[in-house]
Amino acid sequence: MPTISGLLPFQRQILDGLMDEDALCIMARGLGLGRILAELARICATPRALVFLVNATEQDETDLQQQLMQLRSGEERAENDESARLQTVKNETNAAARAQLYRQGGLVSVTSRILIVDLLNSLVPAQLVTGVIVHNASRVSAESSEAFILRVARQQNPRVFVKALSDAPEAFTLGFAPVEKTLKVLGLRHVQLWPRFHVAVQRDLSATEVPVVELRQPQTRAMEELQQAVLDCLSAMISELSSATKLLDPDTINVESCLFRYFDAMVKRMLAPYWHRLSPRARGMAADLASLRKIAEFVTAYDCVSLLKYLDTLLIANRPPAGFSSGGMPPGSGTAEWLTSDSANILYSVARSRVFRTANSSGGNADGGPLRISDGCKGQLRSAGLPETIMPVLEVPPKLELLAGVLEEIGVANRTPTTQQGLVGRSSSSGACGPVLIMAASAKECRMIRAYLGSASAPPVCFASDGAKRQRGGSSGNDEDQACAKHPRMMVDLLRGFFKWKASMTGQRGASGGSTTAVAVAARPAQQQGATAGSGGVNGQLRRAPPTKRRRVRGGSAAAAVAGSGAIRAPAEALEQESNDIALTQTRAQQSEMGAGEDGEYESAAGVDSASSDYDSDDELLFETTFDEHFGILPSSDTIAVQSYNAAAASGGGGGSWQASNILETLQPTHVVMYDPDPAFIRLVEVYQATAGAGRLKHVYFMVYDNSLEEQRYLSGIRRERESFEKLIREKATL
Repeated sequence: MPTISGLLPFQRQILDGLMDEDALCIMARGLGLGRILAELARICATPRALVFLVNATEQDETDLQQQLMQLRSGEERAENDESARLQTVKNETNAAARAQLYRQGGLVSVTSRILIVDLLNSLVPAQLVTGVIVHNASRVSAESSEAFILRVARQQNPRVFVKALSDAPEAFTLGFAPVEKTLKVLGLRHVQLWPRFHVAVQRDLSATEVPVVELRQPQTRAMEELQQAVLDCLSAMISELSSATKLLDPDTINVESCLFRYFDAMVKRMLAPYWHRLSPRARGMAADLASLRKIAEFVTAYDCVSLLKYLDTLLIANRPPAGFSSGGMPPGSGTAEWLTSDSANILYSVARSRVFRTANSSGGNADGGPLRISDGCKGQLRSAGLPETIMPVLEVPPKLELLAGVLEEIGVANRTPTTQQGLVGRSSSSGACGPVLIMAASAKECRMIRAYLGSASAPPVCFASDGAKRQRGGSSGNDEDQACAKHPRMMVDLLRGFFKWKASMTGQRGASGGSTTAVAVAARPAQQQGATAGSGGVNGQLRRAPPTKRRRVRGGSAAAAVAGSGAIRAPAEALEQESNDIALTQTRAQQSEMGAGEDGEYESAAGVDSASSDYDSDDELLFETTFDEHFGILPSSDTIAVQSYNAAAASGGGGGSWQASNILETLQPTHVVMYDPDPAFIRLVEVYQATAGAGRLKHVYFMVYDNSLEEQRYLSGIRRERESFEKLIREKATL
């Protein structure tokens, strides 16, 4: 039997329990399910036996192959050594190749459809089948192919062992006696539970404590308003859908549960048996809940420009068809009903106010007066490629600024050579410094962090308005640099790309015909009403449309009353139409400048040509001599790695947890910054610290928005997992 190395005592205990008996093992996320699976495959799979791995995704197969290669590396083995190996069977593999592969034995990962067909056609030698490893056992049900595979395999060979693994305890608490049903489907009699509060886990992980620095970042006022608006929309849609269908469990489907990614699948699973009987409006509300859940997540995850772009994308996707206004939509047209609420208007207006303000808009300045843009600021806007009728606000995510401060404290921000040397020297005094690992929730956040850190050394872009000067004591035109607002270049580039995207989308709608006209018809009455009231802005536009424009909505709930307010959606469309006009005006101005001022374009092209010719003639020798001075191997103390949590870690798969653990083992960082909270990664850090030994990690920075949906999602996830394990323990006692 191969030796087991690198496992903590509680992990060896888990592996020994699986080897002693056929059981269902349910672990908490982050405790090393991928490593347990790799060791189990390494022990069980030999050429003399045939072991099937079912219900594994492509990512799980890739991760398992890499782990098996790592387990075999560095060991002296003979040519005929019966080492563990993983063979994958896909739909491209023909029957003859599959039959030969089955006769060779070993560990085979095969899709459920192919395996059940081969079992029924006697293509699999039943006498060679040793066992079946069921990965992601939480997805197995009585109607699944995996349950049919286990029944057929045990009928053909009663001595087949079954090992089931899962790290999604919440899935085993839904319905009536879910653990008992799952054990019956798998044909098992024993269940092993390994929560984080297990005595053995507590003992092993608490032996080497991780120094954690918790950083609670307050939200801006605009983020709090966006958060409240999204919660109002979610609450209204949940109550409206519950009253319309009478099929949702109020204890399960609520505002707190809608913060998690499994919420969409939970709603669809409850409505699936009656989906054919639901009205188009109810189906649309079920889809709207998924969109609102994403918006609630993007408020803290996205920057202000990306969030506004996503909201405008939803507005474009729910555009009324040609010939219909927002108040006269045909039934079942697929438009989002939440867009007709007052909270949606607040959401769109606040989201745009974080990005830019338009000229001559009331309340644009701090003193409440109209925003007026000076000629000098127009020149600055023109040079930055932005419209001259806006004043950029560009609210930087507070976490990014906090992250920059953390990196400066660590000493690897690479802002200026003086600051870098001083901070690195201070950090290195306490010991050897390694890389800094920054973990975020998504790949988009990783790109945002890289762009922000990459543009930190670039000078900020300044824009000044007359109102800004008055607020700073009436500065003159010569003091514009002191009276202007400074914006990171990354945010300015995002805003420029936003207006280019708006111009392209507006041009496409204009070319398709009808759609842009419908928006203008829907937005114009609200603008006229706001101008008549003299209030300006969004609040002045929230007025009822004429009775002929009102949409009749049946029901007396809050959402129905809001939906029946006719053109209440017009303000959001008016804001979107105004952005389209600004983008089109800017695009036409740039096109006219390129057509009329060909000399400027020629000069810029000549500058590029001259620079390249100078490099080819004179700088080649200089480049060769100074290459070693400016390029080389970067010290580990100056290395910053930005990675994302894999989605599989949050969806019940062990592959994502192994990927994050592999990043820790490969980089061996001394500082870890968690840009987004994640319970599974916290446990991975604890396991890594316990495996690598005390003192490897100097600090782990835990960043979270204070009193936010992000914090609520994190705390609710921990509490829900604990309650799930407690329920499983009570149910196990009655089995």
